[in-house]
Amino acid sequence: MHIKSELNHTISIISNLLSNAQKYTPNTGKVLLQLLTKKQTLIITVSDTGVGIDKEHLETVFQRFTRINTSNQSGSGIGLALVKQLVEQYGGTIELKSELNKGSCFTVSLPINQIDETSNLTALAVSKSNNLCVVKSNKILIIEDNDEMRDLITSLFISSFTCISAANGELGLALCKNEMPDLVISDVMMPVMDGYQFIKALRSDTAISHIPVLLLSAKADTHSKLKGLDLLADDYLSKPFEPQLLLSRVQGLLTIREVLNQHLKQQLPALSQTTQLDPQMAQSKDYVFTERVKTTVKEHYQDEAFSVEEFAAALYLSPRALQLKMKALYNLTPSDYIRNIRLEFAQELLKNSELAIGLVAQQVGFNSQSYFARCFKAKYNMSPKQFREQS
Repeated sequence: MHIKSELNHTISIISNLLSNAQKYTPNTGKVLLQLLTKKQTLIITVSDTGVGIDKEHLETVFQRFTRINTSNQSGSGIGLALVKQLVEQYGGTIELKSELNKGSCFTVSLPINQIDETSNLTALAVSKSNNLCVVKSNKILIIEDNDEMRDLITSLFISSFTCISAANGELGLALCKNEMPDLVISDVMMPVMDGYQFIKALRSDTAISHIPVLLLSAKADTHSKLKGLDLLADDYLSKPFEPQLLLSRVQGLLTIREVLNQHLKQQLPALSQTTQLDPQMAQSKDYVFTERVKTTVKEHYQDEAFSVEEFAAALYLSPRALQLKMKALYNLTPSDYIRNIRLEFAQELLKNSELAIGLVAQQVGFNSQSYFARCFKAKYNMSPKQFREQS
């Protein structure tokens, strides 16, 4: 396997074993992480002084959806099953030694390509266990009520994305409105608001309706999948899942979203020629919203008092919601777009009329000729006078 992939997945394994150990170890207990290399093999040991596991359950703890009960804690076993799956995917092994009320010790052996790369693992693992994360360009929201599963999904993406999480659909919906993630991975069966209810609420809210959603559920039957897709989920994966497949699906959805956004940006100029659209695209909420954005500004660009607040109100959004939505769809702020439309019409007037430059500025909503000239030059790399002379 490639060095970068190996490193990222090793960190995911360490992060989840640490998370599991911390979950089942009281505040007065200890969790120990040890790393060593031996004959091109990385050996990871995570031990704790927690509640431990009864011997009769040791053989089943890695099985998917096995519930292990102790006198103090209960766990689904989902996280450990997926960690084992990830370890074996990279040709490694995982072993468990545990004793009830005394603690557990997990030992992972992974083949490595270059031992030098492992020198950074300890610091990275510590950063992960302390929930430290470098800010990335794309933001993913993970909605999952099972702590182990939520942590494991997060660990798969945190090396490449900014990750935020919620324990149910209601909390996830609030995060969508406040944080505007680029994509949501949501469980289906959750308390308070399930995945189906979440996506229905999301798609009915103009401010956040564009966000791609991947549903991830233990319900693998055709009816459940069709229900999710009918509610306009962008994809549906069954648990247990292959980590690499989930990573690939997410990257694919983000790529599709980026292509769509580029297409929508081409519709934004006020004087652009109408593009022939696929009928399905022309009826999409994002395209309809884009047309409303353009029409609203075209109707008001001459009014120098036209503000972002009025712009947002005309679209039945708050100024913040409009700001977040336009940034997500077009990488533009509302004020930038208003200015762009004004300059677009100014360019036409300079080319096709004899109006003085000061009057052109007034006609397109600028109350200052000098500010108009600065904005025009910033956009077109020449002054209004230079543009007129060469037109």
